[in-house]
Amino acid sequence: MYRNANTATPIRSNRYAGQCARGCGARVEAEAGALVQTARGWGAAHIGDCPTPVGGTDPKREAPKAGGTDPKVEDGYYAVKPSDGTQLCFYRLTTKVGGRWDGMQFVNRFRSDDEVHVSRPEAANVRAAIRRNPKAALDAFASELGRCYRCGRTLTDEVSRALGIGPDCRSK
Repeated sequence: MYRNANTATPIRSNRYAGQCARGCGARVEAEAGALVQTARGWGAAHIGDCPTPVGGTDPKREAPKAGGTDPKVEDGYYAVKPSDGTQLCFYRLTTKVGGRWDGMQFVNRFRSDDEVHVSRPEAANVRAAIRRNPKAALDAFASELGRCYRCGRTLTDEVSRALGIGPDCRSK
């Protein structure tokens, strides 16, 4: 337990490591900082001044590992076989716009009439399978389910079923 030099009140140390809640971006190791309350809740912060200016970068932060980022694929509906190769699975990929998850792409798997989120490792495997042959994955979704690979709506005419995409999505 530390003491605030200005008020002599106790400061609780942070139990867990994390990113500085003051926004400097530097990592605060477990038990090396203070527990502070912010508008978003409780978090760890450096005691005293942050080692880097607010909004700056921390030279000690690890650089992203090669291949650590998972490039996105185009949003849409896909059918691919998972890594175990058991059976064809159907997925929907969507990229969020605005808000907390802005720019993040989510992968959902169809289970009957429901969609369920998949784990990050499974999402990475799905994206890798789609990147191997995206057109085949789109076409497999459309031909197996008779639904548009862009919006997921039912395809009702012969031309749309042959192309795998409905007239509204074709015109976009």
